[in-house]
Amino acid sequence: MKKLKLLTASLLLLLTAGAGAQTQVAPTFTGGTAKTATVTFGGQTFSSYRYFSGGGSATSNNAKITVTGACTITLYATGGDNSTTSRNFTVTDGASYTESKANNKSAGVEYTYTGTGGTITIYGNSGAGSIYGVFVTYAGPAKSNNANLHSLAVSGNGAVVLTPAFSPNITQYTATVPNRYTDAFLYNIKEDAKAVVTGDTNSKNLQVGENTLSLTVTAEDGKTTKTYTVVVTREALQERAETVHLTEAGTLMSYIKANIGNNQNLVDYPITKLTITGNIDARDINALTHNTEAFGYLKELDLSEANIVAFDGTGFSPLAPPMSNLNNELPSYSFSNFRMPLTSIALPKTLKTIGNNVLASGMSGSTEPPVTSIIIPEGVTSIGENFASHHTGDYKSKLKFISLPSTLTSLGSNSFSQCNMIEAVINFNPTPIDISGDFNPKIPSFYGKPNFTLYVPYGSKTAYENAPVWKDFNIIELPPLTETTEMPTADGALIEWQSYEHATGYRLAIYADAAHTDTLRILEFDAAGQLVKETKLRSASTSFSYTVTGLNSGVEYFYTLETLGVNEVVLENQSGNFTTLGATTGINNTTIEKTIVGYYNIMGAKLKYEPQSGVYIILYNNGTTEKRIK
Repeated sequence: MKKLKLLTASLLLLLTAGAGAQTQVAPTFTGGTAKTATVTFGGQTFSSYRYFSGGGSATSNNAKITVTGACTITLYATGGDNSTTSRNFTVTDGASYTESKANNKSAGVEYTYTGTGGTITIYGNSGAGSIYGVFVTYAGPAKSNNANLHSLAVSGNGAVVLTPAFSPNITQYTATVPNRYTDAFLYNIKEDAKAVVTGDTNSKNLQVGENTLSLTVTAEDGKTTKTYTVVVTREALQERAETVHLTEAGTLMSYIKANIGNNQNLVDYPITKLTITGNIDARDINALTHNTEAFGYLKELDLSEANIVAFDGTGFSPLAPPMSNLNNELPSYSFSNFRMPLTSIALPKTLKTIGNNVLASGMSGSTEPPVTSIIIPEGVTSIGENFASHHTGDYKSKLKFISLPSTLTSLGSNSFSQCNMIEAVINFNPTPIDISGDFNPKIPSFYGKPNFTLYVPYGSKTAYENAPVWKDFNIIELPPLTETTEMPTADGALIEWQSYEHATGYRLAIYADAAHTDTLRILEFDAAGQLVKETKLRSASTSFSYTVTGLNSGVEYFYTLETLGVNEVVLENQSGNFTTLGATTGINNTTIEKTIVGYYNIMGAKLKYEPQSGVYIILYNNGTTEKRIK
């Protein structure tokens, strides 16, 4: 009985840090007696603890804990050792903190001591001669409620400016990035290292337009949160066209940097269309294909007026070809593995030979459709092996159309092997060349795609139908060449041409010189011979005409008329000249006798005779016209 009375009359302090408890400085306890026994408090079983006698007031025998500052404490109040009776208790540090709590030993209450530290006294509240026990679990320093970020930035392809400037208390931001930013994430530093950050901390794909990235910071206490949001606007790709004239070959990049912009400028606002004139060599082509900062978004490349000069590779050690070239030679591997969204390449007009593997297995990984058509210019005599062939990997040739010149005498093995999207080939050579291949076993140049349409010159269909490999294609013979006529007027000329089967349009150019370098006007017509701006349904006419006006009187002019096919391939090219009527021709425009020089229907087609009925147009020798109705 004496032992039972002693336990009942005790103030007991249970010492435990609890699961996952954190303690900056271990608490110290004064008074009491160490005990070894099995007791259960708050669903937890403990085998050692301290007990203290006393109670009812802050006496020296009460439980005392010495701490260094604010902390979290869980308390259980009972009527004695391991008793189930609920009691009240008081916690005080004798200075800045005193609080009374009502609690029971089976549930416990967690609260935060916010005083400055020192000795905390915990005692049961007495009543009617009863003594109360208090059981204490010390959970370490109070957990932080700091959910602030110390810094925040958008990371991706470079530095990004946030609007407004970052402040821990501002949670909404905007940012604008160039089109080259394909992905981004939010880089951050927490104010409290124990806080947890979730959200867009890993790369996220950016679409053109607005993209929302966010982070949520959860404080150490697990309760306090703050969400930071950045709306990132990715700009659309801006079309940027540049023209470069190189006097000295091998100077493309130095010209770009000196006259167009540094790498950062080119990265943010990349060149999408590039025209190069003057002299170039393998070094310039290498720069085009390997300098992704400058040309990573290049879609159109026009080299038609460029001149490829010989380069032996001296002093040039690139990581990949091309490295050297001959005069008027497109070097081997010029655009092989060209990982850019190139859709159009216009080759130099002065080109004579093309090396191996120029487009072979190139453009893998491109984000835009690669080249779909290639026109080999007149004058080219040979094309090397594997020109645009596909062998392995994820690259799939997008070539749909090929134009081969009349001058071509050699087409290397595998030139267009496995280009399975080819729809049409126009071959202007009236004599079929050998494309059976020279490997063992022999591999045809068009191996893997035997069913496209092959257009051949007028009068050569029979030869192609009897030629190896060529005979397997769907052969269509182009019509014979047509003629143009011109009728000078006082300020221009009426130019007439015949319709051409398979034509998709016509292009009429007026020049001031016989060399066709000083262009005065270019007029484009549809397949019906009508100006594109006045497009109409196809005419049944077999010839078309157009009166050019606005030129000087008595001056000689020159013109070309191109008949256009698929992808604007020139099916035929005619040229001529005329001299406008005027004083220099010995004709006085003010006294010239007005006579009829021709009759035309309302579609512009020339008539052999004056109609006996209907609506038609009369052309006079002074360039004027008259509409008549019979």
